[in-house]
Amino acid sequence: LLFIGLISLSQTTYIDLNLQLDTYPGETSWLITQGSDTVITSPSYEEIAPGSLVEQRIFLNSGVHDFILLDAFGDGICCAFGQGYITVENQCSGVIFEDYEFSTSDTSYTFNATPCDIPLTDVTFRVNLANAPPDVITPGVLGSWNGWQVIPMEYDENDEWFLTVPIQEGNHLWKFADYNNPSI
Repeated sequence: LLFIGLISLSQTTYIDLNLQLDTYPGETSWLITQGSDTVITSPSYEEIAPGSLVEQRIFLNSGVHDFILLDAFGDGICCAFGQGYITVENQCSGVIFEDYEFSTSDTSYTFNATPCDIPLTDVTFRVNLANAPPDVITPGVLGSWNGWQVIPMEYDENDEWFLTVPIQEGNHLWKFADYNNPSI
């Protein structure tokens, strides 16, 4: 049994961005810098419905960052054309910054992204053994998140085996193997 996969490698911290867009979402953008380097930029909000709430988890390295919020028209996201706002938080620091009054073309928020464990997410692995070698009896999953220890999968009566495990969000290598003989 030889399936090898990649699930994304965690960074040292994260922020949860909540961005309530105004009536003109395509005017809004943002970027995060660390020193002179741009770390990440926003996607285009051109195709998003007016007044939408954008929720995004962003993985960062620890340290001081600048979050720059931009409005192409210059009137911000609050007030005259909707009740837009921004909040940034994580489970370790709580609210890192928030702004309910952004009404200009740009503003910047400097924050220290302190180390914070990335929350766990349930990941379900599934495999069908129809084309597996005949000596595979019980499939298992192993990966970089658990020190490469094989965890046996369960059979679900639909000719599939499954396993759901909580894994820290990020990139992880993993593979399927025979639980009784992990070298297969």
